[in-house]
Amino acid sequence: MTNLILKGPLNLMGSLKLAADGGKVMVNEAEILVEVGRSGKSQGMGIPVIQPPPPAPKPIDDGSEVRIFNSFNSSVTIKVNGADIRVVALGLCIQGNLPGGTWPGMVLPSMNNKSLVTINQIPINVKGDQGIILVNGGTVNFTTDSGQ
Repeated sequence: MTNLILKGPLNLMGSLKLAADGGKVMVNEAEILVEVGRSGKSQGMGIPVIQPPPPAPKPIDDGSEVRIFNSFNSSVTIKVNGADIRVVALGLCIQGNLPGGTWPGMVLPSMNNKSLVTINQIPINVKGDQGIILVNGGTVNFTTDSGQ
């Protein structure tokens, strides 16, 4: 199993398809985050959203699982299980247990991509980066799964 390790400064541009030989695509030691869609595997955990607030019997969706479903720089992909999946360099995420999630959020600029591997000058998000859920302002740590 061989990982594809990218080191910077490196700016990826245009349509590019990356693949590791049975391993993961990484920036230094960190796995690159990819889109998993609204129903994919959880990539992080957020703070439960309590809407409507008490005294309502229960929240609409108090799930804390978060998934990235859209990348703002989607021209670079990684081959995962035979499919080309978009690499995340800023984007949108969704939190919740209901099918497709309920609460929208944003993927924040990468803080863990220290070697400046970028797509169109935007640092690629890696495992350990953060997002924010817009409804409650809660922070999400994308540490559960990279999606690869």
